[in-house]
Amino acid sequence: RLGFVEQTPEFTPGATILSALLERAEDPDEAMTKAYEVMAQLELSSFGEDFLVESLSGGWKKRVAFGRELVRE
Repeated sequence: RLGFVEQTPEFTPGATILSALLERAEDPDEAMTKAYEVMAQLELSSFGEDFLVESLSGGWKKRVAFGRELVRE
C-alpha cells in the first residue's frame, strides 16, 4: 500500500486531530476504529481527539499527516 504525505501538510481550517485523520477515509464511520488505533500508535491521543491541528507544531502536524494516510484504505 502506498500513500503520499506532503512536505508541508495542509489541513482543513479548524480541523481537530480526529477529523483530520478521517479526512481522506472512504467511509469515515468504518475508519473510526482505525483512527483511534493510529492516534494511540503515533502518540496523538495524549492531546485528545478534539485538539485543533493548527495548534500543533510542525512535527506533530507531520504525525497527523502520516496518520491520515494510515487510516485510508
